[in-house]
Amino acid sequence: MSEIEKAMDDKYLSEIRQRYFSELTTDDYKQFRIADIARMRLDMKRLLADYDRINNFTESQCAKLLVENEQLQKELAALREANRWIPVEKKLPELNKIVLVFNHIGEVDMAYISDTLDWEGAFCDYTEASISHWRPLPEAPEGGEG
Repeated sequence: MSEIEKAMDDKYLSEIRQRYFSELTTDDYKQFRIADIARMRLDMKRLLADYDRINNFTESQCAKLLVENEQLQKELAALREANRWIPVEKKLPELNKIVLVFNHIGEVDMAYISDTLDWEGAFCDYTEASISHWRPLPEAPEGGEG
């Protein structure tokens, strides 16, 4: 019987009470300590249940979870890449393609680069220096009409 299993046993718990609390003089302190032991006993039960659950995982279940985790990490990286702001110094959007832009006063707008190579916004036109970043528009919601 392991130490944890011993601690879970009522007989062992009674021995602990006798050994450690026989010298105490106040009933309040004894009750406090007994409550502590009861809480520790409950914690040990939970730990044993977690231990059993973890140890019952098969090698194939672990391998499946590792593969799934790797796939989810790749999907997350792709989503982060697709949703990042692109500095205009690195790359410009296609001509006449509407994108989200981040302007020089910290506002987000929709704009596009016209055939004349000027930024034309939904609410105003921009000089080349007033746009710092852009990103593609998100996809329309499923079932939404375009």
